[in-house]
Amino acid sequence: MNNQTILAVILTIIAIINYGVIIFIWKHPENISGFKWGTKDEEKLEDRKWIGLLVKSLLYANTAMFIGGLVSVFSNSDVLLYTFVCFPIPLAVCYAYCRRKTDDGRSCIKTALIAGTIIALLSVPLLYSQYSDLEVTFGKEHIEINGLYGETINYADIMSISIERQAPDTKKRTNGFALGHTRLGHFITENNEQATLFTHSDSCCIRIVNNNGNIIYLNHKTASKTLTTYEMLTHKSGTINSR
Repeated sequence: MNNQTILAVILTIIAIINYGVIIFIWKHPENISGFKWGTKDEEKLEDRKWIGLLVKSLLYANTAMFIGGLVSVFSNSDVLLYTFVCFPIPLAVCYAYCRRKTDDGRSCIKTALIAGTIIALLSVPLLYSQYSDLEVTFGKEHIEINGLYGETINYADIMSISIERQAPDTKKRTNGFALGHTRLGHFITENNEQATLFTHSDSCCIRIVNNNGNIIYLNHKTASKTLTTYEMLTHKSGTINSR
């Protein structure tokens, strides 16, 4: 099976498990942490209405996760996949608990804040992939790649520098971060190269080969910035070779 099929199967299993949990919540709401049935008939009615809201919200969220996840998988969009898998369920919980009516409201606020915190934490990688860009510092003897998995490359160690039409496709991440077009760290490319990537788009890309055989790819979000970095690097290193 290819990666798309495997991911689709995993999403299906997760969705089925989630539906099972939602049904359990509907039948046994007393097992929800912090939930207690009211003592009066009107309180029990309000509690049942809230359970219905929670279950309905979770059903919509799980369906959105499943359908959106499948669309993301078959459209090869890592960002959409991350969004649909991570956000719908916490948002549904946050919404339901914000709508819950209690005497003091403290338990609802606490749960809503926890769900909101989870959403905020899950947003960090997404925001990083969308707004981060390659940052390099040119020194007299080396170029320094800043940020996650940063690296220092001595000009004297560079065997060749070339400009590629686009960033390489990867088939395995050995030690790195990948989301959307952002690839940082160590990967195996579709050409079976073990390479270090600092790529932030699928446009033109700089390929560096060191004298120890290490292969490094780097680019900016825009092709113009990548070409500027390429020109500066070739000027500083004095090395312009084709592969």
